[in-house]
Amino acid sequence: MPGRKLSILILLLCVASASVFARSSAVVSGIVQDPSGAVIPNATILLQPTAPDSSPAGTTSDSIGNFRFAEVPPGPYSLMISAPGFKQTIVAMTVTSKRPVPIRITLALAAQSESVTIGASDTAPQVSTETSENQSANTFDSNALDRVPVFDQDYITTLSRFLDDNATSTNGVSLVVNGIEANGPGVTPSAVKDVRINQNPYTVFFANPGRARLEITTKPGTPDFHGAINFLYRNAVFDAVNAFAVQKPSESRQYYEGSLSGPLSHDKKTTFLLSLDRDLDSVQTIVDAENQFGPVHENVPAPIHHFFGDGRVFHELANGDLFWIGYSYENSSYANQNVGGNVLPEAGYNSSVVENEINVSYRHTFSTNWINQLRQ
Repeated sequence: MPGRKLSILILLLCVASASVFARSSAVVSGIVQDPSGAVIPNATILLQPTAPDSSPAGTTSDSIGNFRFAEVPPGPYSLMISAPGFKQTIVAMTVTSKRPVPIRITLALAAQSESVTIGASDTAPQVSTETSENQSANTFDSNALDRVPVFDQDYITTLSRFLDDNATSTNGVSLVVNGIEANGPGVTPSAVKDVRINQNPYTVFFANPGRARLEITTKPGTPDFHGAINFLYRNAVFDAVNAFAVQKPSESRQYYEGSLSGPLSHDKKTTFLLSLDRDLDSVQTIVDAENQFGPVHENVPAPIHHFFGDGRVFHELANGDLFWIGYSYENSSYANQNVGGNVLPEAGYNSSVVENEINVSYRHTFSTNWINQLRQ
């Protein structure tokens, strides 16, 4: 009997100690939300006792914004919650032995601030009345033109894509060559110095605004010899088979273009510029038709040949004036045009265009701001 009483006493002491331990710790839990009620995952929560020399306990909210601290001793605490983009929130609380209610914490949005520093540094954009400083202008020099993928060296058509359709008049693009409106550049592509778009946009010197105008500057004569050459060659050996052709058309394309400049006198005051291009496009059209004698299946040659040559002589006078005279010759021929498909060769036509042009220019400089240029 004494042993049985001792066992009962020990059991009562264990139950009492477990009850005291259970009452000496609690669970702190809750949820973190933004002002709209959406949960905030991965928020940082620190539970800091107010007692001195005590270290905080830390955790993060889960994917649905919940957090939990287990076995928290009773006492006063500060709950600090922080998350990127939100203000840090501190909640004072007291933990007791009673079962606590989960805490709902709403974080306010953090105020966003932006600082703009205005200064006179070299990198700050500057406003200038100089037409060359127009920031919406586009300039393509000879090096840029060499890098631009230009089909058939037709840089005018390619650069016209940069023009604004709303600014283009009913007369089309205005072409200005060396400051004077012209029907064409007058030189081959390798003799072009640069092309500008929107340079001096609304000047009264030109009929159209800058976004409807191409300004071309050609290369002058040079005191030393300089030259450039471009060529293209294509052959039908690489073409696919045409199912409507009697035999594979023997087509070819040859294009040659170049320019040369240099001195014509010992003092190098007289210089020249020569530019040439030759385009031989030997194409064939396929006729798949029928006449009074029956079906007609035929390959009809329809070559297109073009030649352009321009030569200019420049002379610089003692007072700085510049005089130059130039002659250009252009010849284009077309054979068996409008033939192909159901159109018989008899319905085709041939044409040829020959143009000769002489240009004379004299430029006199009165001052750094006043230049007179006469061209005929």
